[in-house]
Amino acid sequence: MTYQKKSCVASLRSFLLIITVIFAVFITHYIVFVRVPGPMIHPIKYKIITGTFAFILDISQLFESIIGIPYYTILNTIADSYDKIKIRPFHHGQVLYHDQYIEDVLVRIYTPNNVSKTLLSPVIIFFHGGGFFFGSIYTHDTMTYHLSMYSGAKVISVNYRLTPYVHYPIPIEDSIKVVQYVMDNYQEFSIDPTQVFLCGDSAGGNIAAVVERQLRRKQKPVIRGVLLLYPLLQFVNFRLPSYLTNLPYHILSLLCEDIFTQVTNFYVNTSFTKNELFNNQHLSSDDYNNFYSKVNLQISNKDHIIEKSHRDTWKLLNENISPLLADDEILYNSPSTFICACTYDVLLSDAQLYFQRLQKLNVKDIVYREYHIFHGAMTFMDFPVAFNEAFHIIHDCAQIARPLNDNNNLPVIVYFPDDAFYMGSLDDKQLAKLSSTYIYILTVDHGYLRDEAFIYEGHLKRVGIQVVHNHYQNAFHRSIVLLYGPFGLDIVFYSIMDYIRSKISKKNRKSSNESSSTASASAIANDENQLSNGLSIEYFQMQLLLDCLMRIPYNTADYEELIALCYEQMKDDQNEIRMLSEFKKNYSPDRALWWYLQECFLYKILNYSLESQDIRSLFLFRRILHDVEKQMQQHRCSTPLHVYRSQLMPIELLDKWISSIGQCVVVNSFLSTTINSEVARNFLNSSQTIRDDYYRVLIEIDADPRILGSKPFVHIGSIHSDTDKNEVLFMFGSIFLINNITCGNDGLYTIELTLYSDNDHEFKQVFDDMKKKYGSGEINVLTFVQVLYDLDKFDEAEEYTNSYLEDLPSDHEDTLQCYNLLGSIAVAKADFETSLMWYNQALEFQMRKLPKYDNLKIADSHENIGDVYWKQGSYDLALQHYLTSLEIKTQALPSQHPSIAATLENIGRINESKRDFSQALSYFQKARSIYCRTYSVTHDKVAQIDEHIRRITHNPK
Repeated sequence: MTYQKKSCVASLRSFLLIITVIFAVFITHYIVFVRVPGPMIHPIKYKIITGTFAFILDISQLFESIIGIPYYTILNTIADSYDKIKIRPFHHGQVLYHDQYIEDVLVRIYTPNNVSKTLLSPVIIFFHGGGFFFGSIYTHDTMTYHLSMYSGAKVISVNYRLTPYVHYPIPIEDSIKVVQYVMDNYQEFSIDPTQVFLCGDSAGGNIAAVVERQLRRKQKPVIRGVLLLYPLLQFVNFRLPSYLTNLPYHILSLLCEDIFTQVTNFYVNTSFTKNELFNNQHLSSDDYNNFYSKVNLQISNKDHIIEKSHRDTWKLLNENISPLLADDEILYNSPSTFICACTYDVLLSDAQLYFQRLQKLNVKDIVYREYHIFHGAMTFMDFPVAFNEAFHIIHDCAQIARPLNDNNNLPVIVYFPDDAFYMGSLDDKQLAKLSSTYIYILTVDHGYLRDEAFIYEGHLKRVGIQVVHNHYQNAFHRSIVLLYGPFGLDIVFYSIMDYIRSKISKKNRKSSNESSSTASASAIANDENQLSNGLSIEYFQMQLLLDCLMRIPYNTADYEELIALCYEQMKDDQNEIRMLSEFKKNYSPDRALWWYLQECFLYKILNYSLESQDIRSLFLFRRILHDVEKQMQQHRCSTPLHVYRSQLMPIELLDKWISSIGQCVVVNSFLSTTINSEVARNFLNSSQTIRDDYYRVLIEIDADPRILGSKPFVHIGSIHSDTDKNEVLFMFGSIFLINNITCGNDGLYTIELTLYSDNDHEFKQVFDDMKKKYGSGEINVLTFVQVLYDLDKFDEAEEYTNSYLEDLPSDHEDTLQCYNLLGSIAVAKADFETSLMWYNQALEFQMRKLPKYDNLKIADSHENIGDVYWKQGSYDLALQHYLTSLEIKTQALPSQHPSIAATLENIGRINESKRDFSQALSYFQKARSIYCRTYSVTHDKVAQIDEHIRRITHNPK
């Protein structure tokens, strides 16, 4: 027994000795000899991080040599796995987040808990760094989480595809797709399209700069600002000062010559050697001169320059690869730009040169800040490797995404963070009433209260309150009083919430006194626009139809056909014919609203077409509708109004309205109202003899333009001086809530309405799904056909598609979509033989015309053919096509993509129909596993697959 105990003790000692030796070797080899670049703060923490990275890099490269998996794949796997095991700090829950696909690109969307439910939010679209070959939305999760928390803005982190599996311009194209979709569908994300910021660190900074310029060239909505965090801005000159100074330190073990060479070759698809790049032996004298002339520097030593450029050097000089080298004209029109540079960074010179170019061109709103920290520090915000400087960089970055109102002569308050926890008791509407207040925040605590102060600073700024925030660690507040008191600041030591409530109370008393002497509302015309009661899915489909119509390009033939239509309708009225002739000669988009207000042929036919939903007429009027809506968006009211409208209403309709109090009402066409109640009442008084079955009705509308998702309304008198100065026009499709209906002693019924949001209705999810389906931006006739198809107007859809197909060249890319649409229409008509004919033509066209990388469309064709065979009961043929589709998708898509799950579900259905229940169950379970990674367990797709599984497991064998 004694011998055994001694043996166990000896074994334990030997084990501990081995562990100690391994640990000592690790510390000595990977940490002790790490060189610290200069007098950096937290040098020990930096050594541990860099040594750990070196260890992981060596292990990854060892595995690559043994099992053949590329080391960067192993690196990404290790880094991404941390997202699943990390523990968020105390403020978990301040920001909600979820993953979803946008245009087949995975994104992670962060939404602050205190974001306004009624006002549009700013958004920061973030592109992660990692040299284009490393990193993901998971590696940068803590950074983007804090960026959303501190700024109070939504953050959308983009998981663009990585090299070397793809090369330039694929990461740029992925990013542009996401940004364009978000901006075109801003209401889907509840974001303000005028407050979109692009942000990226390192290689992501390169993407942010390039994406902004590409969108600017396409004349897309302007990006509000670009936030570049230690950006990689050029691939041309690797002998700039910061490269020569900091490269020998191998910062994070990743910023070294080998990795930089790989980054360049992977991204630009080149074949440079390390010696060529880092001795500038890829540059000719002309290349060298071109570079230095662009960045406005004197040419340095040319010892390494060669006579002839490397065959791939021209690629590096592309301004979309090296955005530092863009022409002056491009840089001059840059939006607000925040440049974060790190002292101990190989890329420091990139940031400095970019700032100097913008500064020399007098670009407005440039902020350049240099932090005494190393490249990539912002990704280290988790315990135990968090750096305080990383939090400060995020905070400064968030400040840029919170533009301030211009107001200087305002009260100033000292605010202490112990009161921050009470901020949530006021909502954004109350806080917005303090938009003229300037709050001076001084925090004297350290630790977690810093985060709370940053959060509420963002909350105040987001609703327009000007804030200046200074943070002092371990300072006694009396010393701050002595410091700031002499400057005459209004120092308040009682609760800031008491102060805010007192300000709101004063403003409320003031506004109530003023309201008695002022009236606000909209104008009225003597028309018979009808208001339809209640919301329905058909209404939202019609709104989508109109939205699509207005995005179809207009041509001369359409315009001539519109004129002919109006002439046919008005040929017996000479006055209208004269107006029509004037319209044909002088119409212009900036006069669209003026023409509508003339109450001539345009007003009459257009409103009739809207009310009757005459598709053919609306198709011809689409340009007018587009121009009117654009003008109304440009001139939409920015302040709440109280408006009036009067009309005679049949008793049956009035009874229906009375029974619908608390429900919604929809305007089928444009609605004209007045801000002058007397104008509305005079219209009723001047009406002819009223029939017994009609009642006089005065409609009062409260309209707040700040309501998220509401249609625009315009004060016409502020746009056209020759129109009724009291008139306010509401956009067709506006929704109103019926608050109350009362009858006065004079028999006048008053209907009280409130402008309602498109977002607050039971069909919102369906509506959003339909809107995504039709895309954004300019469309062709085929998207319009798709809407007709979804409205079950199959004959019209077939007519438009056949007409469009007849005019196409046989090899035109739209031919495929026509074939698929005609196949779908035939299926809807239960004409399966015709649908198979069209779908097979589509498949043949794809096999003949499409490039190899477009295999997903071929998979869709197999899926379509399989669906038809399944409907016909030809299960073996259906299964054959589904399996072919699955094989293609498995090779082309990530293994957890929901499209693969859809095909697995189809195969399960076929096997269930063949009564092969074990196979069916297997496929259904695989589909469910994928769906659950993408959707919540309550999502329709998950519920549907669960129903399949339930049916299989309870089916008698």
